[in-house]
Amino acid sequence: MLRIILLILITFGFWSSPELRNYSAKGLRWTANWMETEDKSLRNSNQIRIRNPFYTKDSSD
Repeated sequence: MLRIILLILITFGFWSSPELRNYSAKGLRWTANWMETEDKSLRNSNQIRIRNPFYTKDSSD
């Protein structure tokens, strides 16, 4: 019971503080980038990557 109350208090603290939310978001993003696997399908010699000739990058990005 005490664990649940403590977890609720910590969650509320992170939710109410923008600075803590930013730190936790950055930490989660770093973890996701670190865990992200490399796309190995591009190394396979049986597959060819064809670029789209009609794609234009918007300047607003």
